[in-house]
Amino acid sequence: MKKLFRPFRMAAVEEIQIPSEIVNREALLTFFGHRELNIENYHKVVCFRETYLKLSLGSGFLEIYGNHLHMTYFSREELHIAGNISEIHFEDFC
Repeated sequence: MKKLFRPFRMAAVEEIQIPSEIVNREALLTFFGHRELNIENYHKVVCFRETYLKLSLGSGFLEIYGNHLHMTYFSREELHIAGNISEIHFEDFC
């Protein structure tokens, strides 16, 4: 039943121009230089340290490396990270 509804949903989304990341719950990353990062639509925090953050996304994992990383805002759907961000890696689910 879910697969039958998908074409209708996607047609409706295109008609009213809703961004796909909202409909598909894709992660949306917004960078503010190399010192701040806002992440929307993540699933869960897997690991968090001052030098490393690993998030589970809908399609895989997001890994953030840096120094003095800290969460300045945290909710069920959005996370704001500050610190010296040096690397970002995406890893697909197998």
